[in-house]
Amino acid sequence: MKWIGADWDSAKCVVAYEDSEGRVRRAKVKRHPAAVAEFLEPFGKQQVTVGIEDGDRLWQRLWKNAGAKVFVFDGKKARRFSESLRSSGARDDKRAAKDLLEMVKSKRHREHANAPRRAHSASLLQMDVEIATKKVVEHEGRLVALLKQYHPALVIALQKRMRNEYALRIIELCPTAVSFKKLGKTAREEVAALTRSSRTAHLLEAAYEDWGAILTKEEPSVARLLRAEVGSLRHALLRKRAANEALSKAAETSPLRPLVGDMKGVGPYTLAALTIAADDSDGTRRDGIAVLLGAAPVTRRSGQLGDASPSVAMRRACSSTLKKSAHILGMQLVKHYRFARAQYDDLRARGKRAAGAFRRIVRSFSRVLHALIRDGKAFDEDVYIAALKRRGVTWAQAL
Repeated sequence: MKWIGADWDSAKCVVAYEDSEGRVRRAKVKRHPAAVAEFLEPFGKQQVTVGIEDGDRLWQRLWKNAGAKVFVFDGKKARRFSESLRSSGARDDKRAAKDLLEMVKSKRHREHANAPRRAHSASLLQMDVEIATKKVVEHEGRLVALLKQYHPALVIALQKRMRNEYALRIIELCPTAVSFKKLGKTAREEVAALTRSSRTAHLLEAAYEDWGAILTKEEPSVARLLRAEVGSLRHALLRKRAANEALSKAAETSPLRPLVGDMKGVGPYTLAALTIAADDSDGTRRDGIAVLLGAAPVTRRSGQLGDASPSVAMRRACSSTLKKSAHILGMQLVKHYRFARAQYDDLRARGKRAAGAFRRIVRSFSRVLHALIRDGKAFDEDVYIAALKRRGVTWAQAL
């Protein structure tokens, strides 16, 4: 058995291992399958076990594909382990690799190693939606900022309808007041038709209203810049639409679709998050889904005071995407369902913040989802409210 501690960066791994005499040796391995295989080749048929920090999935796969057994440790736990070994807080790549070697040799740390999350195509589709949405917001903000400088009357008339195709086409035809005056008869008729379809009578007037913000010599460059930004925003909107369609298609095959897919406010993005959390939790714990969604709090207890003085904090060691999905789910439940609205009002009356109230509602709903998966039944609000009343839940009695 060979034990290896591997501390990685974007280009290489600094590895620590013991030689035949028990001395710790160090080496550098490039970020390439051939380099990893070449490093492991001298160990022959021995079982090689690698301890590595999480955060870079490719490095984990490279070691696994080369035949090594990989244990993935949480980065914060690895740093705390390093601090426990020495008084100095200094930590370089060589020392980190040696500390990971000690961790992977420890049975206790191997038992608590973070098992890599299952591969979910839904998580990649969620990422695609997030990136596409971010690009839309970015290009929309840039376009609005430019229009405020160079065609303020038009941006005031359009207000928050910048993502509509008629708005983009009008900006494309007349990005400046001067360019509108240069339009031919056909193009002017198109602008008028777009104005009628927008049901905004003053939009046509705003298109040729000149506030004198542009110098004559810079007008062609400004028009070109605005048209280019319109093209970028249109492309971002098309990508977002395609990403949403792909996620919706994937959501149709989710095993949770018959259980919660028809609920108001549970769209493809949220359904994907619930599917990932339910799959990874394996249904072993009642709060397993809530833990992965970041809706279950962390209770910290002092080693001296024990249970006498516990503190409760928000869970941070979870996927940011799943946590965001949980927040969206909480808002949608409050918006569409009586039980969630009553629970939210009760929590707010007790002094809880809105975000904290949403997390608590999602935690309660995740327990309901656990029961739905166990029993194979679809969600029924009336049945749930009746159960809350039987249990004597105060805020549910008036429902």
